[in-house]
Amino acid sequence: MKKKHAEHHVRKTDIDPDIYAEYISQRKYLEKSVGMLKKHLQKDSEIHKQDNLRIMKDNVKLIKKINTLRKGIKEIKLSAKGTEENTYGGVRAQTAMPALMRENRDLEGVEAMIAEKKRIIGKELSFY
Repeated sequence: MKKKHAEHHVRKTDIDPDIYAEYISQRKYLEKSVGMLKKHLQKDSEIHKQDNLRIMKDNVKLIKKINTLRKGIKEIKLSAKGTEENTYGGVRAQTAMPALMRENRDLEGVEAMIAEKKRIIGKELSFY
């Protein structure tokens, strides 16, 4: 089949020097563009990695704080329940209320921090 359709001798043609110079110029430009894009990608990746690490550390702190608050609320509820059964609203039940209010205020602060983190993450995700 090759014998039937292909020429036996392939002629080598000279390339116009202007076309070759333009080819070299465009190739250099594209190689430079690729290099710059790789550099920007590496820089952006590092920034994104640092942001994710910071957010993860903040999340760990918030989770620990939430667990501490939950434990405190559980203890307060148990002590309030015990004092209601034992003293019917005596002195111990009255001292438990300010602590419960303080824990509630701390929980509201944690909820505000979580809302702020969600807002920041939403901004970052909308960037991509």
